[in-house]
Amino acid sequence: MKTIATILLLFISATLWGQGPLKPSYTAGQNIVFSYPNEKPLTLVVLHAYGTSMLSGQLGNKQNTFTIPAAISQKAGSLKLIIYQGAKAIWQGNTQIQPNQTQNASIEAYCGPKHLVVNKNDFAMVTATALDVFDNPLPPNTPIGIHSMVNNKLRQDTVPMQGLVAFKRVYAPAQTGYGAVTAYYAGASSKAFRLDYYANDPAPFELFYAREHAYADGQQLIKLYTSTIKDRQGNTIENGTQVVFVITDAVQRKTIAFAHTINGRAEVELPAPTFATTWQVQASIQTYANSNTQNLAFKPSIKAINAQAQKQQLVVGPIKGYMNQLIKQGMLVNIQLTNAQRTLSYALPAKQGMVYLNYKERLIPPGTYQATIQVGGISKTLTVYVNND
Repeated sequence: MKTIATILLLFISATLWGQGPLKPSYTAGQNIVFSYPNEKPLTLVVLHAYGTSMLSGQLGNKQNTFTIPAAISQKAGSLKLIIYQGAKAIWQGNTQIQPNQTQNASIEAYCGPKHLVVNKNDFAMVTATALDVFDNPLPPNTPIGIHSMVNNKLRQDTVPMQGLVAFKRVYAPAQTGYGAVTAYYAGASSKAFRLDYYANDPAPFELFYAREHAYADGQQLIKLYTSTIKDRQGNTIENGTQVVFVITDAVQRKTIAFAHTINGRAEVELPAPTFATTWQVQASIQTYANSNTQNLAFKPSIKAINAQAQKQQLVVGPIKGYMNQLIKQGMLVNIQLTNAQRTLSYALPAKQGMVYLNYKERLIPPGTYQATIQVGGISKTLTVYVNND
């Protein structure tokens, strides 16, 4: 009798505080209905992934029947259930909801970054999760297929899910181009993720120039252009890469011009100087690569300066160039008047090869001046007497 009583006590204890009416596990979407014998209304408290829910039992035939709502039973994870009679807990149990693998699965995937530099150390990461019909991730070690295409070469890999996702690195090749990545599982596939492979850091390149003649006439355009700029693997750099052209003249004045590459080449056109000088030109892709230096020498384009000191004005011109042509319209002629009391400077644009310095209009004080005329890198000096009477 004592043995039978002990067995009965253990059974009652297991019913009250063990698994009781619950199965050890259920499949997501499966109806979870169980009964607990009691003639009084009971309350079921369910602790689940979304929080805590309280359910009332349906009383009949001296027992309470509980139905777990679909919003809870469709989500994989653990459930803890406690039955209360008033404020007293009279039973508790646990169960597990497993992903539903009996219906068609879907797959969620992401791949990025989408733009890679051709280098074995640059890669995109593809991550994928296989989901059941209720969006529950499938169990660990679920095999996910990864298809990757790099420059028309297809590769297939199988990666197990770990910690809800499967992941794989897709490395950039040594050549520019494009690729694609997809993930699949049991008939479900992700979209194709496009990957673009761009050239690596540019290597040093060549600089060239083209011009019609070596005269500093201020009219011809000097063309500066680069070779096809590539990286160290021989890939042409991307269109739109900025190239900086730095021109330094004989007195260390700098001119900077910018251009952007098209098919790996960049070019600019600059007007020739208006005076004899030498250009040192170098192109660079800043912080990455430089070109060689080109030296361009420019000869004076003007043969001589004609000037006459008249009573009311100083007349300069006609000023002619190396082909006996008039100098460029608007070309500046610098005139400096100097005596013991003052120095006056003027920069006057040429019109039809002529420049006129009117003493009265310029309010030049009377006196004798030494006039120095400079244009196109050559100069002429003469004495000027100013009398505004």
